[in-house]
Parts: sequence; structure tokens; C-alpha cells
Amino acid sequence: LDYFSDRLRIPMSEIRKYSDANGIYGILKLLPSVDDPKTVGLVNALDRTSLAREGRAQLEYWSTPGPMAFLVFAFLQVDREKYLPDALRLGEALRGMQREDGAITDGDRNPVNVHTEPHMDTMSAFLQLYEVTHDEQWKAAADRAWGWFEKNVYRPEQGIIYQGIRGAAPSEVFATDTYSWTMCGPAGDRLPLDVLQALTDRMLERSVSRVTLELPDGKTKTVTLVDFADINDKRILTDRGGFHPMGSVEWIGGVILALQKNAVRFWEAGDEIAQRKARIYKALAEYFTRQALDSFYTINGLDGLLSFYATGQWIPTGHGWRTPYFYVKDKTGRPIIQGGSSIGSWPVLPLMRKNPFFIHDQYGAVYDVIPHSADTDQEAASYVDTLVASRAFQETVPKNIAEGVGESPEMWRYNQNMFLAFGSGDYYAAIMWAEKVLADKDFVERAKEQQKRKEREVGGLVDYPWGTATEKANDAFHAVQRYSLLNDVGAAMWGLAVAHFKLNDRDQAKAWIRTMIETVPYHQIYAPDGPGYWNAIVSWETNPGGTALDAEMGTLYHEVLVSMGKSSAMPKVYTK
Repeated sequence: LDYFSDRLRIPMSEIRKYSDANGIYGILKLLPSVDDPKTVGLVNALDRTSLAREGRAQLEYWSTPGPMAFLVFAFLQVDREKYLPDALRLGEALRGMQREDGAITDGDRNPVNVHTEPHMDTMSAFLQLYEVTHDEQWKAAADRAWGWFEKNVYRPEQGIIYQGIRGAAPSEVFATDTYSWTMCGPAGDRLPLDVLQALTDRMLERSVSRVTLELPDGKTKTVTLVDFADINDKRILTDRGGFHPMGSVEWIGGVILALQKNAVRFWEAGDEIAQRKARIYKALAEYFTRQALDSFYTINGLDGLLSFYATGQWIPTGHGWRTPYFYVKDKTGRPIIQGGSSIGSWPVLPLMRKNPFFIHDQYGAVYDVIPHSADTDQEAASYVDTLVASRAFQETVPKNIAEGVGESPEMWRYNQNMFLAFGSGDYYAAIMWAEKVLADKDFVERAKEQQKRKEREVGGLVDYPWGTATEKANDAFHAVQRYSLLNDVGAAMWGLAVAHFKLNDRDQAKAWIRTMIETVPYHQIYAPDGPGYWNAIVSWETNPGGTALDAEMGTLYHEVLVSMGKSSAMPKVYTK
């Protein structure tokens, strides 16, 4: 938490000064936009190896409410006195994602959509901030969030919580966490018992699955967990290429906590019928706890226990992402991958009676005194057996890894591989990596937008003193990096031009030179051996380094200028 706290306390003035054209400074992001920043949030994913003051983002460069809401929980529950300023800063970012109608949108990833689970996480974060500060603005924000939930995605008479709203219509694909985490939190305390029962029934009937699989320790086990979606939904069957139930250790953690909370709610109702239901919910929670714990295993050389994220590997969840690999063997049976996912530790929270959705949740004191007997255990087990009758699956260990897995879909990584391939003389590979950069048309269009922004803001290339280490040219370094997509697209176009030239395809090489001149002339490419930044057009027009390649490309470049009716395409005067 200190890592996040240190970065969240960087002054707004510094973030605004050094943020790139997308409003990103390390792991921090200006919201709602770089041109009109009102708050600072966190990007969704970071490079944990970065020691930079601002950190370093990777993979997901947007800010969405779920991760920040959970970080608010952690700040307030670990040390609310120490981390309150950080929780409040994230709270302001979350309020900035809330519309007038109360919806907490999908941040800057897609502000048109609202996903129920992070929406409800954020409502819980608002209530925790209110409990700590007694500031009515947080309660008002939570009340608006609750009002949106009731009006738009909550259907008590049907026992349904929609996954969210996409555009103007409900997203009707079943999502287990939409039910479990809603019932875990303060929203669950507001729901009548009959509705809680209907929601719980639907959650279990649509998600419970039983999977037999071999684990990385070589043991074969059959575990009963919950899927991410309803495997009988035709959309999910299509997405997964057929019948393929899965069980998730992370998502069963949320279901266990929801069952524990519901057991307490029904027990405290006091009447005999409700208390019997409480005993069944406790039996189910204990049943799934045993199943979750049975999903852990040991790996040689690794301390402690680990679990998988999901029983299926590289399988679509039905909600926009695939499950990760944790155990792969080659055709001879030799393990290629033996691992797991730390998010599988989610069941530790209900096991320790810790509820992240409340600051002071003492539910465990009641839960632990609810009677627990062999009869209710048997009833719960029989109920689960009925649920999985058509949801059992024999999982196989993959014999290979899908193409592209492990590649980080980031332009700078693709360019890094492009430069390595070019340096080793593998020009076809260099072209392949450069084309990966340009394959995402949205990124290319944003690079063009950054070209226009740099024209307005700088008026030319940033003056970077060649041979100066980045830490000694901080302002210039950040000024160049502000237009990172422009630089990445420029580097890829350079790679395509020179690689085609090396393969004697002069026409393609000239086509890429012309494209670079017309679309991204203000790119600046980093050369660590300089160190410094260079521009391909400057290199070709003036050949400042005197390299043979620059001279050869310069000849081609001047042919392009003639075809364009130009005598020069030099970027505008360098400015500081």
C-alpha cells in the first residue's frame, strides 16, 4: 500500500506537467481527460518491477472503478489514519466516474457502459468513506448509486441482477460475481430475505460446476466450484466452442462470503423457518470452503500453497477475457508450465471472516455460532449434486500453448522485438513485429492525433541533448514521452521502410517513407546507446550520424521527396 500511497501523493502540478498526451504519468491518470483534469486515478495494470517515482503502467492504460474501489477498501481497513488521504483521492476519482443518474460508469475504458459489480463495489467504497469522514457527500454518492441499481439492473420479482447496462440496454449475460459481491456488501443488508433467497438460488443454479482435473502436483482431483457464466447459455456455448464448464477459486471465494453473510441475515431474523435456511446456507458455505481448499497444491521450489484461477485454461469466460494457463505438458508428458494465480487466495477472506465490503463487519461472531450438523451437511451436498448433474466436466491438460500467449500487446514491446530482429538480419521478422504495431487502427489514429497535438503544443521536435542520460534530462525526456503513441508508430514505420529496403523491395520502402512524412513526421525514437532521441526524417535528410544505412535510405528518401514535389520534409525548428 505504501507503493500506491507514495505515487498518489505526487502533486497534481507535477502530474499535469509530465503526463503524456493520454493523461498518463507512470501509474497515475488524469481524469476525466488530459485537457480538463479534475481528479487523478490509477491505471488498471502496472509493471511491478518499476522503481520510478511515478511507477510504470502496462497492458491496460485506462482507469476503471473496480480496482480503485478495492484499493479504497484496503487503505481504510489496513490503516485508515495513515492512508485516508489516499483513499480520499481515489474516492474523488470514483465520484468523477459517477453520472448524474447515479451510475458509476466503466471509467475511461468505455464511459457509455456500466458494469454492475464494480458499480456496487464503488457504492461500498463511498459508504466506507462516509463512515470514516462523516462527510455527507459520500453518503449522497452512495445513495445515488443505490438508486441507479434499483431502477436499472435489479429485478427482485424475478430474482435477477443484470450484469450491467451496455449503451441503453441491459446486459443479460449471467455473471456470478454480480450476485455474490452485491450480496456480500451493504446492498445485501438492504434486500428482503425472500429476494436474497431468490438471488442466491439463481446464482447457484446458474454457476455451480464440477470438474475433474489433473493439478500441477500430479494429483487428479474432482472439485465443485462456480463458473463465471451460465454454461447452458447459447452465447457462452458459442464463445467456448461447445460445452466446457469451469470452476474458479477466486469466484467461489465471493460465493462463500455471500453464503456466510446470508446465513447471518437469515439467522438474525429469528423465526424458525429463516433460521433453518441460515443453517443450510452455512452448510453450503462450509461445503464450498472445503472444495476451495482442495483446489490448492504445492509446487517444487515454491513456498506455501497455490491454486489455479480457473479449471479451464485459455478458455473464454463469457465476459471478455480468457482464463490463464497454469499447467501444460508436452506430448511426452513433460511439464511446460507449472504455476497458478495468487488471486485464488480470495477464499482466505471468508475463511478468516474478513469482509472487504465493510470496515467493521463482525458477522463472524454470529456465523460461528449458527448450528452445524451432519443433517444440514448432507442436505447441502445433495442440493449441490442436483445442481451439477448436467454441469460435470472432465478437463484435460493442454499439450501446447495457444499462439500469441505471453506476448504483451504493447507497441513498445513489439518495436523492441522489431529492432532486435532487424539487428540480427531477420528482416521478415522485423516486418512482422512492425506490422503488429500498425495492426491496431485505433492506436494509429490516436498516433495521428498526437502528431496534431504536438504540432500545437511544441511546434516541432523536442530538443533532447544527445548523449544525456534520461535522469539528467528529466523535462526533455517527459516532453518526448508525452507523445508515446506517435513515437511508437513512427518507429514501426521506420522498421517497415528499412526492412523492405534490405529485402530489395524499394517500392514498399518508399511507400512507408512517404506514409511517415505524411502522417507522423514529429516522431522521436529512443536510442539507448546515444542515449537520446532521433527522428528518421532528419537522419535521412541530413545523415547526421554518417551511417551507411542512413545514406542509402537518404537516397531513397530524396526520390520520395521528388515524387511528392518537395525539396525537404524536415520537421520544424527544434524547440526547448
